[in-house]
Amino acid sequence: MGCASSTGAGGAVDGNQKNAVDKLLEAEAEKEKFIYKVLLLGAGESGKSTFSKQLRLIYKQAISAREREASATALRFNVLESMGVLLEAMHQQLEIPLADSALAPAAQRVLMQRDGCLTVELAQDVQALWQDEGVQAAWAQRGKFHILDASPFYFREAVRIADPAFEITEEDLIMSRSTTTGVKVATLPEPPFEFSVVDVGGQRNERKKWIHIFDDVKAVVFVVSLVGYSQVMFEDPTKNRMHESLELFEQIVSNPLFEGVHIFLLLNKKDLFEQAIQHVSLKTCFPEYEGEDGNVMAAIEFVENKFRGVMAQATPGKPLTTHCMAARVRMECRQGWNDIMQGIKGEKGGKGTLSPFSKHSPQPGLLGSPNKVTASSPGMRKADESRAALVTAQPAE
Repeated sequence: MGCASSTGAGGAVDGNQKNAVDKLLEAEAEKEKFIYKVLLLGAGESGKSTFSKQLRLIYKQAISAREREASATALRFNVLESMGVLLEAMHQQLEIPLADSALAPAAQRVLMQRDGCLTVELAQDVQALWQDEGVQAAWAQRGKFHILDASPFYFREAVRIADPAFEITEEDLIMSRSTTTGVKVATLPEPPFEFSVVDVGGQRNERKKWIHIFDDVKAVVFVVSLVGYSQVMFEDPTKNRMHESLELFEQIVSNPLFEGVHIFLLLNKKDLFEQAIQHVSLKTCFPEYEGEDGNVMAAIEFVENKFRGVMAQATPGKPLTTHCMAARVRMECRQGWNDIMQGIKGEKGGKGTLSPFSKHSPQPGLLGSPNKVTASSPGMRKADESRAALVTAQPAE
């Protein structure tokens, strides 16, 4: 009897423990339903990281001292590197001399210290060079070589950035540029939801890392630099940036892994596009464009329809939500992000209606489906092949 009694008590304890574990797992599973993973994808220098930084600032997330110092270091490098690129293009490619020959020593100092420390004296050289008519003429032809879009900001603010007492501002954080490597995640709370925004490098040699983050994705936000229509790539100076974005977009939306995933298109850098389109025709990128040169709205609509055409051909009938903005403007980022959240949650007019692809109403056989997929199943093999396709499809370095 003693043994029987002991076994019964032990069984009750085991049962209670099992129930507690089951409840914990159920609670975690319920919590997971409200966590949405959003991928920021796009070609290099499309503005993905700028958008991600803005989201962190919108949600008032603290920027660590280490991040601030890294951004300050990046800004100092941006100043010298951008002016160095401009001076090299003048000499080697454009054959444009300095209008003021007295600035030749300043140009030589900048080129010699291009990878070095930005001193106040060098910053003064940069600002003097930026005022030179020859340098301005080279900048006007920047579509022929690769240079950072924010270069004018770096040149104007060079002395302030070089100051040993320099204190970085939020605008500086947004404008600093360093190549995104690896994976960066921003967690954005929107009770009861939580959005996990994943930013990965867009340069060709970084895209092989994308395959590790494609699981359990709720939405893909594909970012395009509108001004890329008149620019060449860093990795390949013979390749137009807009053409590269269209090709990459086709690879993304055609991938079976994203069959049941929301796709959002952010047409970024509209402020720079509005300036560029007044001087460089969209026909330089799309000879078939028949709109009026300098007509901003017609040009943006044409570019948008190019991406919609790719989407329609790759996944007929699947909707594409687009938003035009300048990521450096926080209010526009806030509005764009609100549209994305509402699209993911299926909200209309403030109602909390869930979308067809939400975790609460998964589609059988699509990403996020509760159907069990084993490592040996055709579905898993297809997923592995889809991941590999994005790597093997990249042009050789």
